[in-house]
Amino acid sequence: MRTQLKVRRNDKQALLAKMKIIQGWNGKMSEDEKQVLSLFHWLSLDWLKRTANRDAMMNLVFVCNIALILANKGYPRNYMGENNEDFATVLTHLKQAIERGKKTGSWALNGELIMKMPAILAMHDRQLEEVSRKVYESVNRYVGENA
Repeated sequence: MRTQLKVRRNDKQALLAKMKIIQGWNGKMSEDEKQVLSLFHWLSLDWLKRTANRDAMMNLVFVCNIALILANKGYPRNYMGENNEDFATVLTHLKQAIERGKKTGSWALNGELIMKMPAILAMHDRQLEEVSRKVYESVNRYVGENA
């Protein structure tokens, strides 16, 4: 009888632990998670401004694709397309920069990207405030698989 109680207690603890994980998965990201993601993206932009390199360029491509998908999913709330022109400009110039980088090995940003990219990153920061971890992870996985 004691073993049954012990097993049940462990089962309850395991169930409680799983419930916490599920609640966290469906809930918002922690402040630390949002801050780390935001810093990573802003530092990638700064890194690319200072030193032309492929890794920083790919980081920006990745975050732009995530931000675009999240915008199409309704994040941030009340998004009325105010960054659509910036998206079009940034994604066009990123595509050109990638093609140039593959041909010449130069992974530098041009002036349009430097000017428009902060608007996309600022919007993505607003998205991070609202999006659940579950939605963010699914979009992140989708972009990674289709890169």
